[in-house]
Amino acid sequence: MDIDELKMMLQQGESNTVEFKVRLSSDNNLAIVLSSFANTMGGKLLIGVGEKGNVKGVFGVESVLSQIQKATQTLISPPLNVNVQAAKIYGRDVVIVEVPSPSKDVPYSVGETYYQRKGSYCSLISSEKLADLFRARASNSSDRLKSLEEGIEQLSEQNVRLEETILNASNWKTKAIDYVMGAVVALVLSILLRAIF
Repeated sequence: MDIDELKMMLQQGESNTVEFKVRLSSDNNLAIVLSSFANTMGGKLLIGVGEKGNVKGVFGVESVLSQIQKATQTLISPPLNVNVQAAKIYGRDVVIVEVPSPSKDVPYSVGETYYQRKGSYCSLISSEKLADLFRARASNSSDRLKSLEEGIEQLSEQNVRLEETILNASNWKTKAIDYVMGAVVALVLSILLRAIF
């Protein structure tokens, strides 16, 4: 990637195919971002860049490259091949990770969970889309039946995780409503008791 292309990307901001990170927070988070690009349309992750496209720079480029290697080869399944380069812009180092457009190995998982890009965010892949991706993978496989069986198993596990996520979100909302209602009741009782005594 040349400097002019990089500058244009910084001006355009984050999108379905571009994400900025000032620094890498965790190997797992990095794996989620990269796999979500791979499962959608491919994309570029620019490390050393703030949300607004301001270049902060990377300290310890070798450490960042090592983290990328670990995420793509051990945390993402199947292992994901990416193009990585370091560039200097405005006197600061930036690491660019380019995830190619979907390959025959799609979908990619992180800890048996599948992610996709939605705008500038990562989200869980819906069951319908995941099933389509597994069918596409099976059609490119030499052992189509085995590939479909593996896909069905992974799809079932993803559905269980989606149900747990929805249940946890519902439980959180219910607990929050119960807490607020309890606070309101306590306030009303407190006012009534002061009025009586």
